[in-house]
Amino acid sequence: MEMRKDAAGFKILLAEDNPFSQQIAVLTLQSAGYAVDVANTGRQVIEKWMDGKYDLILMDLEMPDIDGLEATAAIRRMEKGKGGHIPIFAVSAHNKASHMERCLAAGMDDYITKPIGTGDLSIKIKNFAGKAFNPGSNGVAKSLPFDLSPLRVIFSENEVRELALLFLKRGRETIREIGAAITEKDAKSLRHKAHQLKGSSSQLRAATLASVAAKLEYLAETGEIAGADALFTEMKAVFEDTAKALEKDTQG
Repeated sequence: MEMRKDAAGFKILLAEDNPFSQQIAVLTLQSAGYAVDVANTGRQVIEKWMDGKYDLILMDLEMPDIDGLEATAAIRRMEKGKGGHIPIFAVSAHNKASHMERCLAAGMDDYITKPIGTGDLSIKIKNFAGKAFNPGSNGVAKSLPFDLSPLRVIFSENEVRELALLFLKRGRETIREIGAAITEKDAKSLRHKAHQLKGSSSQLRAATLASVAAKLEYLAETGEIAGADALFTEMKAVFEDTAKALEKDTQG
C-alpha cells in the first residue's frame, strides 16, 4: 500500500497491553500510512519515548505497572527539564466528560474512544502534524503554542483577528477571576473559570494552556485549592506566551 503523503515520516508510539487490541490498532494505523511502535507497559512507554523519536503517543489508560495517567505525568515532568512537548492522546473505552477531564489534567492533549477509528484519529493527527509540531523531533513545538489553521479554513483573516482579540480580552479577565477565586478559596468559582479557559483555549488548539487550565479545574473538583498557587503561576506565564505569539500572528 502506498503511504499517504501526510503520514510519511510520522511515527506513533502505541501504548497497549492487550495483544488482540494491539494487532487491530497497529493494522489500522499502518493501513493509514503511519509507522507504529508498541509499548506493552507504562514503564516501557517512558523508556521508548526517552530512546526514540516519536511524533505522537496513543496512551491506553489501563497499563500494567504504571498506568497511562502516571506515565503521562512522568513524561511531562521530564519535558520540563529537557524541553519539548510530545502530543499524547488518551485511548479508553470510557467516554464520560469527567474521565476525559482527568486525562487532560494529567497532561494529555486529546482523547480517543476505543475502538480506534481511522477517521477521527486521522483528523486529530493531521492537526498535530501540521503547524504546531515538527514530525521526527520527539514532538518539539516549532514556534506557535496554538494552531489557527482550522479556523482559517472557516473564517476570513479579519474574522480570525477578531476572534483572537476576543480570546485575549476574555482570557485576561478569566485569569484575574481565577486569581481571585484562589485567594478567596472559592472552589466552585475556580472550577467554573478554569473550565471556561480550558474550553476557549481548546478552540484555538492552544494545548499547553488548555492542559494547565484542566489541571486547575481538576484541583478545584477535588477541593485541593492549597496546591493551586503554583499552577496559577504557570498558567499566567503560559497565557502571556500564548498571547504574545497570538498577537504577532494575527496582527502581523
